[in-house]
Amino acid sequence: AVWVGVLTVASLLIVYLSIARVYSLVPELALPQRSQHTKAPAPASDPVTQESHKEEGEERRHKNKTSLRQSLAIYWEQPIVWAGLSLAFLYANALCFAGAMTTFLISRGMKVKQVGLWSGLSSGVGLTGTFVYDWSARRTTVVNTGAWSVAYLFVCLTLACASFWMPEGEGRAPLYLMVAGTAASRIGLWVFDISVTLLYQEMVPDGVRGLIGGTQQSINSLFVMASGCLGLFFRRPEQFFVIATVGYVCIGIAMILYFFGVYRRGQQFFKPSNQQLPDQPLPDLC
Repeated sequence: AVWVGVLTVASLLIVYLSIARVYSLVPELALPQRSQHTKAPAPASDPVTQESHKEEGEERRHKNKTSLRQSLAIYWEQPIVWAGLSLAFLYANALCFAGAMTTFLISRGMKVKQVGLWSGLSSGVGLTGTFVYDWSARRTTVVNTGAWSVAYLFVCLTLACASFWMPEGEGRAPLYLMVAGTAASRIGLWVFDISVTLLYQEMVPDGVRGLIGGTQQSINSLFVMASGCLGLFFRRPEQFFVIATVGYVCIGIAMILYFFGVYRRGQQFFKPSNQQLPDQPLPDLC
């Protein structure tokens, strides 16, 4: 478990450094896209003009840079922010066929082949979530679809967590209850993920969509890293219930945030705002 946690943290650092390197090599990626109707300036052969254009480009790139505080401020101003936070909490869930749960199942006597079969079944069940979402979206709103899917996810993981408190004399029944509840929960996970993603596409203005998406991914990674760090402290298979319980509580928090922050104000999410990034840099909040 320690080695898995070290590899997870190392991979996150490599991804971050790689993205930062790409943006440093290609500064144009940080610039807003030009409209198709905007004509690109003609190439200038005069060295003085070229130098002037270079200075203007540097000034424009500096103007469009936003600090962490500014990014979080813009993220928090979005009406759909509670849906994003709900999604982020799901990334702390340890009841999935990853390293920690696989180690726990094998330590309890389940064969590796059986774990692989359940993992494949879980992936297949999750894939059906795309069809379930389409079925639900045709009959109700995206907000309602997200509400029932996160509630369904919570119920399935309740059954999975209940296996930790079953009597030891039940044989392998607790293990099968855990893997069955985990596999069934994938439908709710996929449907909720799609619902939140669609809400972001509809509600977040074009001018800040990239910034909001990047901030959301950062928050998601923060919860993944927190779950991995928790595994470093509770690395023994018999301590897996601690990680699983913490993840289960995070699912409950996600459900509460979505119901009170999104579902109860559902009608507001059919009126997208016209918020755009300001032409001038935001004031430094540090």
